This record gives sequence, structure tokens and C-alpha cells, in this order.
Amino acid sequence: MTIILLAGGLNTVLLFSTSYLNTKPGYGYSVVTTSSLTVNATTDDGWIQNTSGVYSTAQGAANGSVYSTNSTFVVGQDPSYRVARGFVFFDTSSIPDAATVVSATLRLYGAVDASIQDFSILIYSGQPSHPYCPLRPQDFDADNYTMNASSETLFTSSFSTTGYVNLTVYPIEINKTGITRLLLWSSRDKNAVQPQSGVDEYVTFYTNEQGSGYLPQLVVTYY
Repeated sequence: MTIILLAGGLNTVLLFSTSYLNTKPGYGYSVVTTSSLTVNATTDDGWIQNTSGVYSTAQGAANGSVYSTNSTFVVGQDPSYRVARGFVFFDTSSIPDAATVVSATLRLYGAVDASIQDFSILIYSGQPSHPYCPLRPQDFDADNYTMNASSETLFTSSFSTTGYVNLTVYPIEINKTGITRLLLWSSRDKNAVQPQSGVDEYVTFYTNEQGSGYLPQLVVTYY
């Protein structure tokens, strides 16, 4: 793959074919060859949940119960006031320190769709410290995650259990010297919208433990 850097500099990287730019003799550009790295999630992926008879207590808790050895992880809420947040980790330290990350794509394979009430799945980051790897109960605390890590959301109305879904991650979130850490968060949980009686609103994705063909992956393009 190649990218074309216009003369405006790295802050305005655009993708064009050389054949197109050859029809624009006034444009200044250079061609750079990029590399692509696909990383499988570590075995530390999983979810943290808190359950309470009072919704605000569960949703606003600073701690939760950690589940990091299961073959799926949960994102969302249910009428028992169980609030679940999913976490994935990727060792991206093999990317050269001097490299420029152009793009990153999170790939997840859906397992169960229990979203009678649809919601959006958001990707957030608490880097460089949160979530801890391996997960700790305090990683449940919403105050640890202030940065939206993606311009995209996955709407559960289009959730699939028959293949991967791809979600863009901001290049700035890729840790070239260690672990890239991401939170998957229900929009209704984030906005503290209480589940209705008898109406589930959660989904599950496969984790590293499910094995080949279902592994969470992060695809990073850089030069």
C-alpha cells in the first residue's frame, strides 16, 4: 500500500492514487510505502460488571467484578441493574518508535445479541494507565475514561454474529512502546439511562480465549 503526502505536510495527509495526481501537475507530493500490522488481543481481554438493586449505584460504582478468562465479554446493561463494560488489549510495541501511525481498525466478532433495547457501542481510552493489564476492579470506574478513541460507533440494530465488524480507532491511541488499551462502552450506560423492566440491552463479543477465527484484532497501518 502507498499513501501520498501532499505538500501541505503531515497534518493534512490525504490518500490519492498516483495516476490521479499525475493529472494535477501543479500538486506537490511524495510517495511513501506503508506497513500493516495485525495484532491479536492478549488473554487479558474481558469485562467488568457491577450489579445493584439501585441502578445509579451500579452505574456509578468505582469498582466491579472482573471476568477475564471467559470466551466472550459483555457490553451493556440488563433489568437486574447489571452494568457491564468490555475491555481489549493489544501489544503494539513492535511498531517502530519513530513510525507515524496512519490508521487503526478494531475488529470484533459478535457472539450474542441480547439488545432488545438497541444502543451504541462506544470506544474509549484511559491511556496510558487505564484499563490496567491485567484488569483490576477499579478499571470499572467511568472517571478513568475521558477520551473518545473512535469517530465511529457500532449500533446494535446492525449487530452481527456471523462475522467481524470493523471499527476505526484514532491513530493517536496506538501505543508504539507497549499495550494499546480500549474500553467498549454502552451509550446508554455512559449516559446513565436506566434499563426498563424486562428489557435486556447487552451484547457479547468473542475474546482471545475463543481461539482462531474469532480473536479480537487490531490492524494498524504506519510508515
